[in-house]
Amino acid sequence: MRSQESGVRGRQSAVSFLSLLIAFLIVSVIPACSKKEEAPKVQKVKKFTPENKVITGEKLEQWLMASKRVGEFIRRFALDDEDVKSKDDFMFLAHSSPRTEAILTSLFNNMELKQGEFWWMLERLDEARRYAELKAQEEIQNNRIDILLAAGREEITDTERVLEKEKEDSRRKELMGRLNIINAKFSELSSLKGNITPEKVGIEPANIEIWNKNKDRIEAAIKKMWKVRPGGKTEIPRDKSIPGH
Repeated sequence: MRSQESGVRGRQSAVSFLSLLIAFLIVSVIPACSKKEEAPKVQKVKKFTPENKVITGEKLEQWLMASKRVGEFIRRFALDDEDVKSKDDFMFLAHSSPRTEAILTSLFNNMELKQGEFWWMLERLDEARRYAELKAQEEIQNNRIDILLAAGREEITDTERVLEKEKEDSRRKELMGRLNIINAKFSELSSLKGNITPEKVGIEPANIEIWNKNKDRIEAAIKKMWKVRPGGKTEIPRDKSIPGH
């Protein structure tokens, strides 16, 4: 009688784990894996080639100061009913007349950073932001997988314990079959854990570090730099080539 009760509990336990695992795979893991594969892409530098691909603390301070000047330029020359929330918008505004183009040239001539370096740094900071967001999502997903794996280990242990005590051949065959299924799903789930690194996506680790240390300051500077109509949203530009941005 105890053997039968243990068998029932083992069967129910295995079924519960498999059901939970299947639901998780359908709802959560597959979308997360898609995000993992959609790693940030390194943007090609067309006009500006830096001597050093790393953004230093000194360079960041120069960029933050330059972003204020760019914001002042935008607010001075943009019309009340037009949005300036991307580099393309900015270039359109700056080249709308010889006067604005001349003032833009003078603006960057009087700053530590030249125009090409300013935009290059903005692109690198945006790459670092997207990597940090992706890494945070990966960590959350990996933690969820770890919880399921821990539950799976318990299910495997319980099923093996029941199998060890079971004497009936048909019942042992059934338990072994379920154990094989659980082990296969366990391995599949383990393989879904992400491990993105800066090297894999072609981003300088130092740039990610400087983003993490100065995130609030950088985000605030970018939001203040752009101009939108009253009631509109001021947000950090997203790369449209990446789904969800």
